[in-house]
Amino acid sequence: MHWNTPAPSSVRRTPKYISPSAQSVSVTVNQGVPQVLNFPGTTLTLNAPVGTDLFVFQTYDEANGQGNVLGRAAISQAIIDGAANTVAAVLDGVIASLAITLGNPTPNAGTAAMIPISASGRDADGNVIVGSSDYAAPILLSITDPANTGTLSLSAGSMQSPAGTATLNYNGGTLVSASVVASTTGVPSASTAITPTPTFYSFSIPTSSSGPDWITLGPDGNMWFTEETAGKIGRITPAGIVNDFAIPTAASGPSGIISGSDGRLWFCEYSASKIGAMTTSGTFAEYPTAFAGDGPGLLVDRGDGTIWYTGYGGDHISVQPINGSAAYGVSVPTANAAPYGITTAVDNNIYFTEQDGNNIGHLPNTGTVPVEVPLLSPASYPEQIIRGPERQRLVYRFRDEHDRAAFAARPRGDCILLDADCEQSSCRHRPRRRRRAMVHRERARQDWSCHSRRGYDRIQFAGHRSRCQGHRRSAERVAVVHGNNSQQNR
Repeated sequence: MHWNTPAPSSVRRTPKYISPSAQSVSVTVNQGVPQVLNFPGTTLTLNAPVGTDLFVFQTYDEANGQGNVLGRAAISQAIIDGAANTVAAVLDGVIASLAITLGNPTPNAGTAAMIPISASGRDADGNVIVGSSDYAAPILLSITDPANTGTLSLSAGSMQSPAGTATLNYNGGTLVSASVVASTTGVPSASTAITPTPTFYSFSIPTSSSGPDWITLGPDGNMWFTEETAGKIGRITPAGIVNDFAIPTAASGPSGIISGSDGRLWFCEYSASKIGAMTTSGTFAEYPTAFAGDGPGLLVDRGDGTIWYTGYGGDHISVQPINGSAAYGVSVPTANAAPYGITTAVDNNIYFTEQDGNNIGHLPNTGTVPVEVPLLSPASYPEQIIRGPERQRLVYRFRDEHDRAAFAARPRGDCILLDADCEQSSCRHRPRRRRRAMVHRERARQDWSCHSRRGYDRIQFAGHRSRCQGHRRSAERVAVVHGNNSQQNR
């Protein structure tokens, strides 16, 4: 018996490794009565019948085969009559607890990475099991990803021995946090988290003082954004190459932008009171709003061949057919309501916000009178409204008279509403054209947000986000966010 007496680790970490806590070993022949050898004895003479016998070895942390089992081995060997038979076995460590770590638990979000996994088993006395022999039961590896992002995979599903290796593969996709779990028979599992770190980059917009405003994912995989001050539509590729295209109508004041079901980009021209469309190659089309001077704010593709938009300056909800037919619409019941955000719900009805009316509007079809529902908080200045991930509630945020953020929710459709932020602690709201919030649902590997302030003229992006995000104007740049969805740029 080779006991693990104090010795250099190079000696201990051999196939003959025995737990430092081992005080006795038992040997059972053909499931008979165990025979025990106590530390520091080295030889045990056994009686075994001639033929092939099954020998079971177990080490314990107490003398006389008592206490916790630290190692185990079973071997069948032929016994020859009249000869000295030596039975050799390499003990497998019996795991009583697990530990697992990642070589890099915080890789850069948006960048693929191969991350080494270190999983180890400890015996009942807390000693790390080492050596080239197998564990008595393998360590199983698995991934826990609450968001089911599909961004992680394992190179191996188990580690059979302390010498086993495994790698966690991260493909660079949208991931907030997930865990790698180690488990084995009869032992509590252990886990370690992977949380990609947001990383920020900046790129210049070709046109200075362009006023980048709203942004969307285009059908070509690029991000497209409006430049309100410059009267242009900008494009940024995944590689960070930025171009912009001048809208035919000068000083048109482009606002909201979406990717249409016809493969074109659709946008509002607030100052020109037009609805614009352009191909990804830069061919424009412009359509007058249903009502003169309507000042369109935001828009949504209903998916039935129509683009719906808010008449921010004229208090209307209107429709622009994708085929280029004349627009039509209805008036909002509340005078000077300033309708702004707009979306469809699961019932395909239209929901919109009224910034100055402090209402949520509901419109099943044109030709009917919109239904208005007052918000719970007065003077909350609702802005953008989107279809929420819960798909069961309307959630809205507002500012009360003390400029505190407050939240409320009630069953109403399938939307989330973000109200306007206050510019100062005294809660002085920005002028109508400056009360903006941008919300973009993650559609690909990157979520981009666009916000601006005079004098910065930069494009910025960082890590992945997996949820909707509200933004106000702060710096003239385009932002991409990879990573934690609990952060919010303001």
